[in-house]
Amino acid sequence: MTTTAPTATNNVKPARALLQSAAFPILYSKLYLSAANVRSKKTRTIESVRPLAAMIEAEGLLADLHVSEERDARGKPTGRYGVEAGGRRWMAIGLLIDEKRLPADTPVSCKLVASERATGVSLAENFSTVKMSAADEFVAFSKLVAEGKTPEQVALHFGIKAIEVRRRMQLSKVAPALFAQFREDRITLDQLMALATTSASSRSGSRCPSISARLPPSASA
Repeated sequence: MTTTAPTATNNVKPARALLQSAAFPILYSKLYLSAANVRSKKTRTIESVRPLAAMIEAEGLLADLHVSEERDARGKPTGRYGVEAGGRRWMAIGLLIDEKRLPADTPVSCKLVASERATGVSLAENFSTVKMSAADEFVAFSKLVAEGKTPEQVALHFGIKAIEVRRRMQLSKVAPALFAQFREDRITLDQLMALATTSASSRSGSRCPSISARLPPSASA
């Protein structure tokens, strides 16, 4: 498979350069993790990317990798590309290949960035990443269950254990008033999960505007 990379424009403002950079496929074997990638190796372990690998296997690669073209000492392209942003996705795809869940010559959708922008692009992606809240996870899981998926199927989709899905689904037993307080960070997940274990919390929650009066002093402080 021959890949022709588009030219990274250096004289265009960054925002416009991203808009003008078209994605193109690169064989996974031609990709490597760039030294300019800012994410720590401690946060990029095999176990930490397993959920991401499961999602990529289920839904495909939803976000392109951002790469820079490697050049030799004479300035000529080597045919290899350093992953500047998307290191965890790169590692997750590698895990799928190692476990024979994807072919070794899998093409990966990438966007080219100029080498002098590598660190800035990597920092921008990692700095802007926000983990889903437990409330958002519950809403997402609920939609999939409503579509007919079992907790086991949802767990496989997200690369987590089925018991984690079931725990989030317990939040459906909580009254909307209490769930709203949880979204506003007025109560913690542990407190909400404790209330979800009894049907009485659902009934009483609809009658009281605040949970604080029913929590121990140390919990409501």
